[in-house]
Amino acid sequence: MGGQWCEEPDIVRREAKALFEARFMGTHDLGVRLGNVEFKSLSVEDNHNLISNFTGEEVKEAVW
Repeated sequence: MGGQWCEEPDIVRREAKALFEARFMGTHDLGVRLGNVEFKSLSVEDNHNLISNFTGEEVKEAVW
């Protein structure tokens, strides 16, 4: 609230909501960075392959 101390619950609630909305809706860049080092991330296809169900044939091939 403009850098002023406030203890009014409705105002605190409104300001907290605005803060988190701005933080979580402001960007969709989920890249992890450390200085100038950029980490690789999974493609949409790789992610899909990791979360998809195993087929019976895949299990049989891995076990036998």
